[in-house]
Amino acid sequence: MLLMDYARKPQGLERTMAVLKMRGSQHSSAEHRMTIVPGGLKVEPVERVSAQE
Repeated sequence: MLLMDYARKPQGLERTMAVLKMRGSQHSSAEHRMTIVPGGLKVEPVERVSAQE
């Protein structure tokens, strides 16, 4: 099961995607940036800034 959402950024909205459930396999539930490009989707990890920095 995939969760597709939007994240609010200073420059506008950014599409995001996360895997919530996957049968018989370990997976990351971390949020990933999703961009629609010619020929498909580009998916890359969202870089988080630590509150301590």
